[in-house]
Amino acid sequence: MDGKTLTLIVSGRLWRNSLIMQDLETKTFWSHVTGKGIIGELAGKKLPTLPSVQTTWAQWVKTYPGTKVLQKSKEVRSSRYERYFKNQKRFGILPMQYRINRLPGKQLISGVTNGPFALAVPDNKIKKEDFHQTTLGEENILIVRAPDGGVRAFIAQIDGQNIRFKNGSDTRKIIDKKTGSVWNTETGICVAGKMKGKQLKELQVTIAYWFAWSTFYPNTEVIE
Repeated sequence: MDGKTLTLIVSGRLWRNSLIMQDLETKTFWSHVTGKGIIGELAGKKLPTLPSVQTTWAQWVKTYPGTKVLQKSKEVRSSRYERYFKNQKRFGILPMQYRINRLPGKQLISGVTNGPFALAVPDNKIKKEDFHQTTLGEENILIVRAPDGGVRAFIAQIDGQNIRFKNGSDTRKIIDKKTGSVWNTETGICVAGKMKGKQLKELQVTIAYWFAWSTFYPNTEVIE
């Protein structure tokens, strides 16, 4: 942050039923959902984010064979929150009532943000269709579910021009309607055609429960 490296640790505290990190350098508390400082010297600042995806190890190592691995402690054998995950009526570790009931509270969603704008795509909607195109703010957004199950989001725009897509020969590929170029849904890179070598800008996707997402982003849009 501001040219300084921050060392983040688990603070042991919750805010809006979500984990809070703390940096050792300034003691600022950070929300892991928004990346914003909420208490301390750097309150109001926002950590830069990198796109990530939940996928299978087999698919990840195939795409990135030189990847480094963070190995879990062998002492962790099961989730401490197993009963909580199964209880569809409990919203958060600390009981709460969520206010925005457009979706069931424990509905899993893929959340996407772009500047001040937020979008939620229900998990069951993602599984029904391979990709969705919509607008978020003033930009054309592409949301895709790859064969590995990973959900990714891209700004569907190249050189200032919006791109519309259709299904390709398999679920790893989509075709832009204007030029017929073929795009890889896992990387956002054009692999064949007039736009070969071009790459769509990827956005962060957060997998969350609806009650949690709508608590942080009450004005979120929803693909229903």
